[in-house]
Amino acid sequence: MNYSVMELGLPIEQVQHTVGHSSRTTTEGYVSKHLQKKNDASLHWNESEFTI
Repeated sequence: MNYSVMELGLPIEQVQHTVGHSSRTTTEGYVSKHLQKKNDASLHWNESEFTI
């Protein structure tokens, strides 16, 4: 679902109907959660910089 919206640029309504969500808000919630995870600053940290 996230790939369809974010990478392929498909309209969220199309994805909503494909996955069977009755509400656009439900689909947007899943996409929003994915964006939050993708933009998490800790994903860009280099673990070796924190080891002693």
